[in-house]
This record gives sequence, structure tokens and C-alpha cells, in this order.
Amino acid sequence: MVKWFWQKVHKRAFRMIAERLNQDIHGYHLRTRNNMENLKRILQPGDVILVEGNKLISRVIMAVTHSTWSHCALYIGDSKIIDPLPSTGTVLNNVEALTHLNIRVCRPYNLTENNLQRVCQFALSHLGKKYDTLNISNILFNLFKSKKDSSEFLGDISGSSEVCSGLIAEAYNQVGFPVLSGVNFSQIVPGDFDLSPNFEIIKFNRDAYGENSDTAHDWDGKELASN
Repeated sequence: MVKWFWQKVHKRAFRMIAERLNQDIHGYHLRTRNNMENLKRILQPGDVILVEGNKLISRVIMAVTHSTWSHCALYIGDSKIIDPLPSTGTVLNNVEALTHLNIRVCRPYNLTENNLQRVCQFALSHLGKKYDTLNISNILFNLFKSKKDSSEFLGDISGSSEVCSGLIAEAYNQVGFPVLSGVNFSQIVPGDFDLSPNFEIIKFNRDAYGENSDTAHDWDGKELASN
């Protein structure tokens, strides 16, 4: 009873903090313009899109997890992403919502189309769930522990709420495809998809030489003579 009471207080307190931190960052820097046509052309169902968020809470998550990435979304096809957000819970958004944010695409290695569909269907079944602020706070505190149990579940045990990386990691667990072996899905953070040996990085932005150019160039932009 006491544990339940303090968990409820903890959850409410962090929710209030998260609401305060859910404000836009002034002077957010988009490092390179996103080629959204390329992005939509190369995306495949099951791709995980990592995001450098533009909120104050994004900076907190990035600082504590020592990562460039504060958020992630799951692409399910037809330019749609499963997008769990603190302000809305788990919703369906258009990939265009990421146009003005720094992003990276991570693709799982060697999963069958059937398994990818199962991953997407699992995530879709969670639409409408609330954002698990308790999970975020537990992850942040867990990172400061000297001894950690990577198999421990962190967050709302009722299953009525979730966070972005936890939902996507749990979806991949359904087909026996862990983000990081031995780590409970509730402890996965966005940057773990970047580091995972089970996902590859897909470069969708093309440089100034054009997407079909196979010609080598020197650093001054001049084409190198072929042998």
C-alpha cells in the first residue's frame, strides 16, 4: 500500500515536471535540410525513425542518456508513423511532422515481411494509450545507479501507458527480435536503436552531387578522373 502510494505521488510529480518541460527550444538548429521525398521513397514498414526533439524535455533526455536522440517513431507505411508523445500519448502522425527536425532512419536486419507486419500491428493496437511519465523518470534515475538490473521492468506496471522507445522495443520483442539482448524493453532509450547491432542506419539525404551520381569527387567539388 505504501509502495503504491509513493509510486502514485512520484508519477504525478514527474508528470507535472514533464508538462513544464514540454516547451519548444528557442533557436533549434536543423543541421541539414531533410529531403522528405527521398525519405518517403526509401522508408519501409518497421523502420524506426530517431528524432532530436525540439522540446526542453528532449534536452534532458539527451543529456542523461548521452545521446543525440530523444525520441523515436515507428514507420508503418503510407507515410504514417506510430508516434508516442508526452503531450498526446500514442497517436498516428504523418511523417511530414518530422520535416524540421534532425532525424535518422534505423532498419532491422533480415526480418521477414510477415514479422514486420506483426511489429506494426502490435504498435497499432496501442494507439490511444497515455504517455508513461513514470517510465521516463525511472529510466533517468536508473542511469545514476551504481548497480543496475537490465532485466528489471521500469514504468507503469498496469500497461495503460508507454513511451516511444519502450513501445517499439516491445513490438520487436513480439517476433523475438531484441533491440539489445538481455535488456528489458522498458529500459530501451532512443539512442539504443542507433547502437543496436540488429539495426542498420539508412542514409536518405543526398548531397549536392545528386542522388544518382556515382562519380568520385575531390574535396573542392571537382570530379576525379577515372582510370
